[in-house]
This record gives sequence, structure tokens and C-alpha cells, in this order.
Amino acid sequence: MRRIIHAVLLCLVTLLVSQFHSGLRAFMQSDQSALLTSQLEALQSITNEKGTTVNILLCLSGDAYGFLEETKVAIKSLILNAPHNGQLHIYIMADKSAYEALLALFNETLPSGTIWWCPIAIRIINIESEISRWQREIKKIANPMATLHHTWGTYYRLFFNRYLPSSVDYIIYMDPDTVVTANLAHLWNYTKNSSDWLFLWRSECAGFLLLRNSPELWELAAQVDNKELPDEQFNDQKILQLIALHHPDVAQELPPAWGMHWARDWRSRKNFLQDFPQLGMGHFNGGGPNPGAFWTQSVKHDLDEFHNEWGSFFYYYIHMPWSFARFIGESSAVGGGYPVTVDLYANAKALVNTTM
Repeated sequence: MRRIIHAVLLCLVTLLVSQFHSGLRAFMQSDQSALLTSQLEALQSITNEKGTTVNILLCLSGDAYGFLEETKVAIKSLILNAPHNGQLHIYIMADKSAYEALLALFNETLPSGTIWWCPIAIRIINIESEISRWQREIKKIANPMATLHHTWGTYYRLFFNRYLPSSVDYIIYMDPDTVVTANLAHLWNYTKNSSDWLFLWRSECAGFLLLRNSPELWELAAQVDNKELPDEQFNDQKILQLIALHHPDVAQELPPAWGMHWARDWRSRKNFLQDFPQLGMGHFNGGGPNPGAFWTQSVKHDLDEFHNEWGSFFYYYIHMPWSFARFIGESSAVGGGYPVTVDLYANAKALVNTTM
């Protein structure tokens, strides 16, 4: 009798195990199918991302030592935060003295043969021939009593769409006294927004902008009533502020992490980490007559005072030797990496009808 019961129980267990395995196989096949679909979607996303090109714009005037030192740090921070699955194109609009200085700067910092984890192209455009015409256009909209607070280099960004390749739909503009601290691909996601904005900024500060490549920006600037512009310290930022005032739909806000301006945020905040737990960049609001780099001026006090918080974060980029930066780029490259290219364009309009 016991043998019969044992045999029956064994049959039942065998049947249950068989059904369990059948169900498990069906579940695993379903789960694997979903997983495979998810992996394919992720692969497609990565493939699409590889076609993404992040565009950067710097506008430089003059060859003061401190100014060029800031530019070195800005470039270093950009390439160390280049997209991992895309490309980085850096456009530099420079007057004659800056153009000539940049040749030596890049020979020193990114010599021929420098390898990186993604394609990086740096294009330096000599816009000296265009400046006098720009000055006439600016003076038409400026208050006749106004004085220029910044160098003419700050105005170059108002004309960028006349000189960049037609394939550039968006561009990130940054002053040379800006340090990028997070991957640029995150910021570039905001270009996927289909709204009608012409520029994104934070705290109404024009030192860091995400710009749409459109002639409409200058068209709106040319309509500014100079009676609304102040008599003192006139600059292009005030033009953008008036555009935003009268056309609020074309100017929208960047998230706090991508709009940290020292003069407006850090200097007045003692609980910075609590207020801003994420950090994508820092703009140190220079541009005045002092020729020194920002970390040797009044900013140095805050960098040192908050050394254990955000100060050390920026000193990382400021003081990192270029040989270390180049090794990071080369050691992170997969499959041989890509050579960093630096091209000079003596003709201001050489790139206009090109696609890159």
C-alpha cells in the first residue's frame, strides 16, 4: 500500500514539476522577449545618439594673458565633458589678436595627434573684417549716451548665425570665464523641445545661453527701442533682456544646474549645496577691465572660502595639468579613439554654406 501511495505521489510531483518548467519556460521566453526589445530600443537610442553633434560657441576679443588663461580652462572643461556617444564641435569667433593667440594656445594644449573618446572639431573663425560693420549696427540701437561696459567680443554672439554652417541648428554659447562640470549631452536634450524659443538662459544672464540658429534673434534686437536702454554700462545682455521682456515666448529658462552665475547665485548664498544640489556649469561674471583670470580676482575669495564645497570642484578644472586632461581623453577612448582637429578660417564666411 505504501508503495502505491509513494508511486502516486511521485507521479503528482513529476506532473507539477513538468507544469512548473513549462510555465517557467514560457515566462522566460516572454521575459527574454521583453528584455530583447528593451535592449534593441536602447541600442537604437545609442545609435541615434551617435549622430548627435553638440555645438559650442565662444566669442573672443583681444589677447590679454588672463583672458587666454580663462579660455584654456573653458576648453579643458568642455572636452572633459564631451558627449560619450556623439560629437563635439567648438566654434570660436575671434578678432585678429585673439585669432593669432589661439594658434599658439592650441599648439600648447591640444597638439596634433591628441586622441579623444569622441570626435572633437575646433574651428577658429577670424571675424576681424566684420567688426566695424557690427559696431555700426550696434550703435544704431544703443542709447547715444551709453558707454560700453564689456569688450566688443560680447556682441559677436548676436551675429553668429551669419557665419556658422547652415547645418548648425542649435548652439551653446558660453563666456570664456565659464567652467563646464557635467556632460554636455544632458544640456543638449533641451534642443529636442519643439517650442518656439530663440534662447534659453538663467537669471537673465547672457554668459551662458542655449541658442537657436536663427536670424530672428538679430531682427528682434534691431527693433529694440534705445530709449529703454540705460545710459550707462550698455551691453548686449541688456538687449537680450529687452527682447525677453517684449517677446517672452522666445526666451525661456534653463534649469538651475545649467544656470549658475557667480555674481547672482553664489556670492549671495551661504547654503549653496542645499539650494543647488546639481551643478552643470559655473559662470564667473568677468568681462570688465581687469586683465587677470577670474580665479585671481575677487572670485578667489569665494573659491577658497568654499573650497570644501564647490570651490574645489572648479579648482579641479582650473589647476589640472593639460597632460593629465589629454591622458583622460586618450585612456577613455575605445577602439583607437578619434583625433582632435583644430582648423583655422581666415575668411569670416568660409563656413556659411558648408554642412558639418
